[in-house]
Amino acid sequence: MMMRRRPLTFRTTIPLIARCMLAAVATTGVAHGDIDLELRPTEDLVEVGAPVLVELYAISDDKGIQTLAALDAIVAWNPSRLRLTGLEPTGIGSAGFPPDPFGLNESNPPADGDGVLIYFAPFSGPIQATPAGTLITTLRFTALAPASDTVVGMLENAGDPPGATRVFSGDTAGLDVLGTLRNATLDIVVTTCPADVDDDDLVGFTDLIALLSDWGACVACPTDVDRDGTVGLSDLLEVLGAWGACD
Repeated sequence: MMMRRRPLTFRTTIPLIARCMLAAVATTGVAHGDIDLELRPTEDLVEVGAPVLVELYAISDDKGIQTLAALDAIVAWNPSRLRLTGLEPTGIGSAGFPPDPFGLNESNPPADGDGVLIYFAPFSGPIQATPAGTLITTLRFTALAPASDTVVGMLENAGDPPGATRVFSGDTAGLDVLGTLRNATLDIVVTTCPADVDDDDLVGFTDLIALLSDWGACVACPTDVDRDGTVGLSDLLEVLGAWGACD
């Protein structure tokens, strides 16, 4: 006697569908929360001609650690106040301003006031974004003109065709987990006596000793009087030439 096969009912298909969905989630991974991007100046007050360092941090917004595989950050600044001169590497992954399809990186580094910074985590695996912030890289500018509340910011979209600021999850390939964008603000002032490196209104032996102690390559050092990234003979001549009262 031939037995009839029982038809597949709705009740018996639900567990099968659920198992398939769980298997798909387990295969692709899940990103929890978003990753914010924040720019932080190392100094809130800088002098005309001085280096300006602005750090880019990735911040987990869910009180836990999240992974990050890559990011595109569209950075914007006022080119009449700041000149972008490059990046300070962190040794964790690689960052730069390579040619892009959006027309933002017209040179390396960009000079027209905007550019897309592209970062990749190390080949060994994604990096961790913590709630306190993980340093991605440091943008290096030179201050060109005095101004209050100078902003180094990030744009959600820019370029032609439009590009976007994005953060790619280290858990799920291609998933954008960008949260909020936070800009950096600083003041640029004119110094009347750059040779007075200790700000005591007198160019003297203490300034000379400080200069000799910093001799050599020195980024953002007050003893780098001519702001060329090196404390050397030209800075020594500046101090000796301004010897005495200075206000």
